[in-house]
Amino acid sequence: MTKIKLRTAISNVLNEYGIGPEYDHLRSEKDNLTDEDMEAIAERFCNFLVKQEFPYVDFVKAHYRKNDRTFKGGETIVVRAIVRSNEWKRERIEDTDMRGRKRVRYSDVPVYFFKHGFRGINLDKLFAGTKYLRNMKPHLDSDSSSQTRERYWFKMLLFWPKYHDPEKRKLVFQELKEWLDANENKTFSRDDFGFPPIKEEYLNEGKGSTMKISKRQLKRIIREEYTRLKRKGLLKEAIALDDIEVLCSMMERTEEMGDWRDYSDHYENMMMDFKMSYDEEADHFLDVNNLHECPPTASLLCDALRDPRVNNHPLFTPYFNMLYGV
Repeated sequence: MTKIKLRTAISNVLNEYGIGPEYDHLRSEKDNLTDEDMEAIAERFCNFLVKQEFPYVDFVKAHYRKNDRTFKGGETIVVRAIVRSNEWKRERIEDTDMRGRKRVRYSDVPVYFFKHGFRGINLDKLFAGTKYLRNMKPHLDSDSSSQTRERYWFKMLLFWPKYHDPEKRKLVFQELKEWLDANENKTFSRDDFGFPPIKEEYLNEGKGSTMKISKRQLKRIIREEYTRLKRKGLLKEAIALDDIEVLCSMMERTEEMGDWRDYSDHYENMMMDFKMSYDEEADHFLDVNNLHECPPTASLLCDALRDPRVNNHPLFTPYFNMLYGV
């Protein structure tokens, strides 16, 4: 091995494990970190992510996973994001038929908010100036989608025992701790996270633009904002017993008209949206109260709604409002 190659190899090793005056701040503190400290740092970063708010991108949940199968045992931060990337708009289309005659038709076409697709968090931008964090291995996976939104899982690999020296683990967590100390209370923009730019007509929405919004779109926006505030514990309200009786009378009339089977199908679709919004908490609420599927009769569903064990649950209000169509 030549002297140049030897120097390069030594330099790479020194840089890899934070050896050198520029990494003194990491080495001096890392040995004080315990496993509990590192887990607390990861949870602290998860809480930081969930508090971020951006147009059309919502971090529903973030959690620390100590043994991730995606990376065969790696330690990761897993972020669940709901991205509202387009809406459907009815447009007038003029074309010609097979005989060359002009015709006018109307079609629902997607109108995209973003200039290009969602690619997750750009770690190089978010952790600019760091040694280890900006080089974390990312992984993006699409979970489910509808006409107007997609659900993504974004993973950041903190430490990979299969390929990394155990000594490096503390350096990574120490750097994450120092980054949080400096940035946890700052306001970040979409560009800081590396999200795709929003088209000009949507970027100016609500700021003096002339863009019109339909009642259906307004209702959807209100519902999404209500869900976001409720999930973060910013709304505290209870459902009155009179409201439950009103809903029950409506469902009983639906059953009398012979439409209960259609309502049951609609109920299952509503529960899918409910679980997408509240994740494991919704699954637990539905499991405990046996409400994953619509009860076979309106009276059985009403009995469940009147049960104090159900209507005193923290998730009963959004569940009830979804049934009520709020």
